[in-house]
Parts: sequence; C-alpha cells; structure tokens
Amino acid sequence: MSSIFASRLRASRAFGILSVIFLVGAALTGLLPAASVLGLRVSVGQVSVSGGTASVPLNLTNGGFLALNGLKIQATLLDSNGNTIGSGSSNAVNISPGSTAPLTVTVTSSNGASLESASKVEVTAATNIGGILPVSTFLTVATQIAGGGSALVAQTPIKHVVIIMMENHAFDNIFGVYPTANGTVTNPLALAIQAPTNLLGRTGPTGIAPVPPGTFSTPDIPHDSQNETAAWDSGAMDGFGTHMGSNSLTYFTNSQLAGEWNLAEEYGLGDSYFQPVLGPTIPNRLTALTGTVPGPQFANSETINSSAVAGVALKSIFAELTSQGLDWGYYSEGGAGALATLANNPQVPFPPGSLGSVNDFFNTMSNGTMPAVAWLDPFSWTSEANGLNIQYSQHPPYNVTEGETWLLNIVNHVEQSQYWNSSAILITYDESGGFYDQVAPPRLDGNQLGFRVPLIVVSPFAKEGYVSHTILTHTSLAAFIDYNWKLPGLSQMVLDSNLPLDFFDFGSARSPFPIDPSAQFPMQPQTPFSSLGYQREGSSSQTLSQMGVGLWNGIP
Repeated sequence: MSSIFASRLRASRAFGILSVIFLVGAALTGLLPAASVLGLRVSVGQVSVSGGTASVPLNLTNGGFLALNGLKIQATLLDSNGNTIGSGSSNAVNISPGSTAPLTVTVTSSNGASLESASKVEVTAATNIGGILPVSTFLTVATQIAGGGSALVAQTPIKHVVIIMMENHAFDNIFGVYPTANGTVTNPLALAIQAPTNLLGRTGPTGIAPVPPGTFSTPDIPHDSQNETAAWDSGAMDGFGTHMGSNSLTYFTNSQLAGEWNLAEEYGLGDSYFQPVLGPTIPNRLTALTGTVPGPQFANSETINSSAVAGVALKSIFAELTSQGLDWGYYSEGGAGALATLANNPQVPFPPGSLGSVNDFFNTMSNGTMPAVAWLDPFSWTSEANGLNIQYSQHPPYNVTEGETWLLNIVNHVEQSQYWNSSAILITYDESGGFYDQVAPPRLDGNQLGFRVPLIVVSPFAKEGYVSHTILTHTSLAAFIDYNWKLPGLSQMVLDSNLPLDFFDFGSARSPFPIDPSAQFPMQPQTPFSSLGYQREGSSSQTLSQMGVGLWNGIP
C-alpha cells in the first residue's frame, strides 16, 4: 500500500540551509521508527534567469529505504520582499532508495515581467511513497536541504566563477617581456598584441636576465616579510638583488610559458594586480579568503594549522557564501588539509561536497552540479612541504611548464563543458615569491600592498587581447563575487577594492577557444584585433562602497 505525502520547503537565509517538514499519511505496520522512513535531500543549484523565464536546477537524493515514486516539484520565485513573481512545475520522477536524480523546474513569470528581481526560491514537493510505512498517523519528519537553497540570481551573465591561485611568481617574472621577448619572437603578430607595463623598453636593475631556454625552474628564494619589505624599500624597488639574491632578477619567456602568454593574448591580462601583503603564502591566502589582512602572527607563515583556520572560519568567504545561500566548492590536488576544519564548525554547516579534489571539480561539470563559486588550488593547505602534488603549483624549484599544463587542463575542461557560456575563470598567484617587479605597490585602507602578480581573466565575455590597468588585489576577487550575486561586502577592504569589470564585454559571448599546452606563442586571435569593437587596454575604479553596498554582518 502506498501513501501520499506533501511537503512545503521554504528557503531560509540563515546559514543557507533549508528545513523541510514532511506531512505523511501512513499505513498501519508499526515496524520501524518514523524518522528512518524518509531521507529526501534536495540540493538547489544556481537559478538561471532569462527575461520572464527561469531554470531552477535541483538534485534530489533519496537517503531512505523506500522508493519515492511520482515525485513532482513546484518551484516559486520570490522577490526580496517575499512576493511571488513566478512559478512552475516539473514532470514526475521516480527515485529509488540510495539514488540521486537531477531535476530542472522551468519557472515562468506571473505577469509576463522579468524575473531578474528574484532573490529566493520556494519549493513544494508531492509524491507517492513506495513500500509500507510504520504507523497509522501523520508523521512530522525533519531533514535538510543541502547546497544553499536561497537561490541567488547573478546580475551579470556570469553564473559560475572559478578562481585558480598559483604560487610565487611576480608579474615581471612571468610577463616581464611579453609579448615580444625582447625581439626574439619573430612572428609579426606579436607586434600587434597589446603590451602591458613591463620590462620592455625600460632599463631594469643590474643583473636582470631571462631564464635560459630549456630551463624550466629556478631555486626558491627568500620571500619572507622582512626581506620583501627591504626589497620594496619604501617604493624604490631597489633591494631585490641585495636581499633576495641574483635569482630574484630572472624572468621567464615564451620559451617556458607559451601557454600563459597565449591565455593573455586570447583573453584578458591585468598588469596592476598586487598581492595584498609583503610576505609569503599564508598571510596572502588568508587575506584572499577573509578579505582582511591577518595579524602579525601570520606575517611569515608558510603553513597553517587547524586551530588557526578555525579562528578565521566565521570571517571567511566560505561562511559568507554559505550564510547567503550560494553554493561553492574548494578543490585541490593535495586535499583541503587544514581548510577541512572549516567544514566541522557547527555555526557554519557547509553544504556536502564543498571540499574535494580537482577530479571532483571535473565531475561537477560532467554531472551538472558545478557550484556557483569554485576555488582550484594545486597544493594542500596542510603544508607546502608535504609532497602532495605540490609540483603543479609552480612554486620554486618546481617546473613552471608542468604547472602551466595543469592550469590549462582546468581551463580547457571548463571551456569544453556545458558551463562555459556562463563562466569566468580568474587566474592569479598568491604572492611574488620574492622575484623582482618594477612597479611600486599602492596602499589600500591603510594597508601596504605587496608586489605585482599576474591576473588572467578567461571567459566568453572576456575582452580579447585586453590589458587592464585597474589597481586590483586578492580582495577584488571577493568583491567581484559579492557584486555579481548582489551580496553584502565580505569586509571593509573588499568594499573598497576595485572591481575587475573592465575585463568584460557582457554584450557578446565568445565560443570556446581551448589552448593546447604544446601550442607555440603567439596564436592567431579568435577574432582579428582590427575587428574588435573595444579598446584593448583600459582601467576602471568601481567599488562596492561607491555603489552603496553594505557590510556583511557575519555569523551571529
């Protein structure tokens, strides 16, 4: 005998987790405890809006032992005031015990108007339950909706942001002689490529020289807070050779990094992006994840432990996105390491599957569950010395070309996926590694920023061959996320950081243009430069503060 149950699921903004009440009409048996009957979990993906229609992607998991037959979902979109602005219903699906079924509900506007103002989704579910239920009364069974649920709507065509953070190379160390390599690139196309502010046409410090062709790595050099501050020399930028040694005055060319040069040529390159802290990995990465420069105890940290991570858990962008109902994932080659501590904080119950491997990230693209925001790291946060595939990070003394191949593999996976048309990939480096850069870093909110590092923006909406002179830093990445999904600013520094909006032309989308790691530089541009409808260099100074965006209040 089967029974009918109906449940009404309303999104709650608290921690991005929804509660579900199931009202079940049941048959007599009295065999099992009531709470074991139902195990339905519903993961709400990123809602995609186009005018008066919207697609609400769901993943329905039956964690119980009874089949859920004839399951139908009705989705209702609400505006920020809780008013219904559109609704729609799905076809019926059957979900056997222990299985997961994807389901997309198409929502249409109630009055023909645009659904762009949608800020919340409400779901009603009804089904027949296979098998026999244990009691002859109505049951109330609580469960959770994973993956957010307050399905936020992006205000740009970008529905998926992918952040890839490599290790320890300054801008001039990677793009110092891009695109002509001091005249050694013989293809005349190189002369047509927009050059950034770099070493070309400028007199560098005594001893500066290219890494020889056939050499793909350099020794690790000092990059602690004290030596980087001395090399900075109050903006004179003249202490690298003295404090970091002669290896700090080397730079790579297309002989080693043709792939990254090709990415810059085909998409967008930022030449005014600065690490947020004069110092090593951990203070710079913590700033990226919390939007705030960490205390002096982290000034020279190359590793981080679980207790330190727990101390910043409630201030992290992971916590903000979770609390606001935006799904995300952190994927690394060596495992999440100390970052896994964040998932165990009861005040911030992370959605299942938020932490995983790079292969897990690839699987999200193939199975239709790619999160709205994804971080990709080539190493484990447990320790930079734990040997877990750290060679992909490009951290000296590892092979930079091997790391570039890893990077291009991720970019190409996104380009060849169903998510390309709604994605932006932001590629940068956590810090300069102590290598020379000529541009004196500015200050932001009273904080002295560190040296320039590259930023490459890959997207169907990225301007081709574009060089951005906008002053940016790691907190600009969080600012773009907050801007795109109309979220409050993660921190004051995030509110005051420039947004990388000048990289984009949202009026037109480009088809995928994967780059073969073995391709020579330069490549033929996807669109001839002479046919582009925009200038190939520029800058902007838009911030969330200027837009009147408020500060995130954090986790209570």
